[in-house]
Amino acid sequence: DLKDSEEELFKEDITKYNFDRLYSLLYEYATYIPASTFEGNQTFVSLFDHLKLTSAIASCLYLNEPNNNDFVMLEFDVSGIQKFIFKVTEGKDTKRGISKSLRGRSFLISAITNCITYSYLHEFGLTQSNIIFNTGGGALLLLPKCDGYKERIEKVSDVIQASLLEMFHTDINYVYSFVECDADELEQFKIDKAISLKAMLEEEKLRKFHNRIDDKFFYQLPDNASICVMCGSNFVKRDGDRCKVCDSITELSDFFVKHEKMFLLYDFSGKYKEILHNCVCIDMHYMQMYLIDSKDVSSYKQVIKHGYDYIESINHSCLGNTRWIANLAPQKNRNILQFEDIAENLLTKEEYGDLKLGILKMDVDNLGAIFAFGLSKTRSLSKYLTLSRLMETFFGYHLIHICEKVSKELISNLKENTDNDNMFYINYAGGDDLVIIGPASGILLLAKEIDHSFHQYTNNKNLNISGGITIMSPSKPIRLGIKEAEENLSASKKAKGKHAITLLDRTIKLERYGNVLETVNVFKEYIDKKYISRTCFYNMMSILDVNNIDEYYHSIPLLMYSLKRNVVNEHIRCELKKEIATKNTIEEVYELVVEMKLAIMQTRES
Repeated sequence: DLKDSEEELFKEDITKYNFDRLYSLLYEYATYIPASTFEGNQTFVSLFDHLKLTSAIASCLYLNEPNNNDFVMLEFDVSGIQKFIFKVTEGKDTKRGISKSLRGRSFLISAITNCITYSYLHEFGLTQSNIIFNTGGGALLLLPKCDGYKERIEKVSDVIQASLLEMFHTDINYVYSFVECDADELEQFKIDKAISLKAMLEEEKLRKFHNRIDDKFFYQLPDNASICVMCGSNFVKRDGDRCKVCDSITELSDFFVKHEKMFLLYDFSGKYKEILHNCVCIDMHYMQMYLIDSKDVSSYKQVIKHGYDYIESINHSCLGNTRWIANLAPQKNRNILQFEDIAENLLTKEEYGDLKLGILKMDVDNLGAIFAFGLSKTRSLSKYLTLSRLMETFFGYHLIHICEKVSKELISNLKENTDNDNMFYINYAGGDDLVIIGPASGILLLAKEIDHSFHQYTNNKNLNISGGITIMSPSKPIRLGIKEAEENLSASKKAKGKHAITLLDRTIKLERYGNVLETVNVFKEYIDKKYISRTCFYNMMSILDVNNIDEYYHSIPLLMYSLKRNVVNEHIRCELKKEIATKNTIEEVYELVVEMKLAIMQTRES
C-alpha cells in the first residue's frame, strides 16, 4: 500500500536526480498552494517557496558547526551587461546578423549569471534551494557561516573573475558582497541588513578589478593583428574572421531558434567534454555549460547515467530549477527575421503609414524600495523569495503571451508572414525589466497591454511599471535606438509618481496613455477618410508644438482659421475644435502633439 511505498522510498539514498525531480514537481504543483491557511486571505507565501527556503536553511545548519545558527547572505551584480549585449559592429558585412547576435548575447549574460551562482553553491555543496533570487544580472544566495567560509568565497570569486577577464576582458565582470546574520535576522530579513548588503555592493562597484590589476591588465601584446568582424574588439587570425565568443553567441542563437524547451547542464568536473555532442557548449575554462534539447533522449540518458553537478529546465518543468526565458522572435523558415524585415514586411503601409522600427524599454517602479521597505510590518525572507519569483515569472513567461496576443490583434494574416504568429523580438526580459523590438505601431500598443497585464497580474496599485519608446528608421544602428529608449525610460522615472511612458520627447502618465492611443485612431480615421488632409494636419501640429501654455493660447485663432478653411464636414470640424482648442495645461498640449505626430506617422498622403 501507499504507506509501505513511502517507507521503501525513504530507505533509499536521496540521489541528485531524485532531489531535482522532486524539486521540479513541487515547483509545478505547489507554487500556487499557500504555505499556511491559518492567516486566511493574508497568506502571501507559496508552499513551494516555504519548502525551498526550509531546505536552504537546513542545508546551511547541516554544514555549520554544532550550536552555530548563523548564516551568510551573499549578493553579486554583473557589470557591463548593456555594453556587452550591444557591442556589435553594424557594418555592411554584419548588418544581416545583428538580430541573431543580440539574441545570443542576451542569453549568454543570463548563463554567466547562472554560472556564477552555481559556482558558489558548488563550493559549499549546496542545491538550487539556496538561491533566494536570480534576476539574470545578479543573485542573492543563502550560505552557511561555517569555518573558513570567507576564504572559500574569495577562492571561488578569484577563479570566476579570472575566467571572465580572460574571456571578455573588461567588458563583463561582477562584484559581490556578503553579510552575516543570525536566525532572527534571517527570519525577518531585517531592513538594516538588506541596506547594508546593498551599500557594500555599491561600494564594490567603485573598485572593480582591484584584485586583478597587474602589468598585463593594462597592456598585453596580442597574438594576432586582425579584429573580429562582429564585435570589433577581440583579436582573430585573419581579417573577416569572428572570435570564439562571437562564434559561441551565433551557436546559442541558432539553438534557440530550433528549440523552445531545453536543459542547461552545469559541469564542474569536465567529464562531459567527450560525452555530449548534439548540444551547445559554453566553455568558461574552469567549468562548462551545455544546452541540451529537451527532446534529445540520448543526451538526457547520458546525463542521468553519468550524473551531473547542476541542471536547469528552461521553459518547462522537468528536472532541477525551472527557468522561464522569454525566447521569442519573429521567424520565417526557421530563421530570425532581420530588423529591416520586422519593420517593413510585417505591417502594410496602407494600414500603418511610415513603417518604422520601435524599441520599448520598461522597468518596474521602486522595486528595490518595495523589497527593502514594502513588507516592513510582516517582513520575512519567504515573502521576499515569493515576490522575486513572481516577478521573474511575469517577465519570463507571461510576457510571451502578451506579445503573441498583440501580434494577432494587429495582423490578421500573421501566419503568412511568420512561422510563430509573432511580430516582436524580445531582446531581454528578466527580473524586473525588458527590452522589446518590433514594428513601431505594434510597440505603441504593446506598451499599453504590458502595463494593463502587469496591473492585472499584481492586483496592487502600488506596483507600477514605466517605459520609454524609440521610433526610428530600421537602417539606424540598433544600439543607438536602445540608448535613446533608455534615456526615455529615465525621463519617465523622473515624472511625479512615475508610472509614465516617454516617446517623441514627451512624457505621458500611463493611466492616460490608453486615451492617447484612442485619440490617435480617431485622428487616423479623419485623415484616411479625407476629412482633413495629412499636410493640413501636419501644419496644425507644427503650430501646436509650443513650449508653454501662453504660446498655445496665442495659437488658437490661427488653428480655428485653418480648420474653417480646410475641414468641410461641420461635425468633424467641431470635433477637432474640441480636441485642439480646449486644453487647460501644457501637459495636455504635449499629449495632443504626440497624438497628432503618431496619427501622421501611421497614415499616408494619398
